Amino acid sequence: MYKATEDIPYQERPALADSENCQAYVEVHHDALFQNGLKTKAEFRAVSGFSIWYSVRNPYSENARDLGIEVGRELLKQGFFPKKAYESVGWAKAESLNEGVFTRTGNANDLHVLIKPNIPSIIIEVGVIQNPY
Repeated sequence: MYKATEDIPYQERPALADSENCQAYVEVHHDALFQNGLKTKAEFRAVSGFSIWYSVRNPYSENARDLGIEVGRELLKQGFFPKKAYESVGWAKAESLNEGVFTRTGNANDLHVLIKPNIPSIIIEVGVIQNPY
């Protein structure tokens, strides 16, 4: 396992993972909202939860999907819940909605850290940064 202790530009991360002989590439993020905020608990609940992303353009996309499903199952066991909001947007495809696993489609399927590593690669979005409740 390699844990970054400094900010590494995203363009350099896949090569670093490859050079360290990592078996998988995992980034942990948080979602943010670019709107005026959430007005009700129901609105917050609709965008809350985790999501796990992989790319079909990664050379190990099936392994990445399977890794995402396993991570999602472990998060569920710990009491977390997957975000369902992405099932209705045009640039996301639910691969395993119960485990919160998605792939980006069309022109949105271009996240460098998901397509460039020569190992299974996922991003885990662990929640929304804005929580007024």
